[in-house]
Amino acid sequence: MIESTIYAITQEESRYALSGAKVEINKEGMRMVTTDGHRLALIDSKEVTAAESLELLIPKKALAELSKITNGHEGPLSFSTDENHIYFQVGTRTLVSRLIYGQFPNYEMVIPKENNLIVRMSAAAFREAIKRIALMAEERSQTRNQTKRNPDHGPIPRRRRSSGNDSSRV
Repeated sequence: MIESTIYAITQEESRYALSGAKVEINKEGMRMVTTDGHRLALIDSKEVTAAESLELLIPKKALAELSKITNGHEGPLSFSTDENHIYFQVGTRTLVSRLIYGQFPNYEMVIPKENNLIVRMSAAAFREAIKRIALMAEERSQTRNQTKRNPDHGPIPRRRRSSGNDSSRV
């Protein structure tokens, strides 16, 4: 769940409530939500439940460290909280982190309630198309001006650009 959501946590220190993941656990399951104000990542799991509802804001650094110590761990993970902290137990290791206090935005307002559009596609083909698009977007965002000197006519400005004519079918 962490790897599926951590990328959308904000890097801006001024947006304190967005500097971690909102974790909601209840009798129906667990939900982890992150956002940076532009992107939203949400994942649900039915594997983790709790008799009483619990909402926590866990810092990004704690999630990254938890991801590291659970990598390759096959046993159970347990956690507990007090007023200010969360305690993770992974085998013989214990991770303690301060919880974030603040108002996480109402993310449910940006998720459409009704959606009649259903798309079915190959996940592998879609992933490959996204990789190609990301590469093109990266090239465009890193466009830089270059100047080449021509002794007869002065400087000639050049731009490094991609053709932009790539197309894919998924």
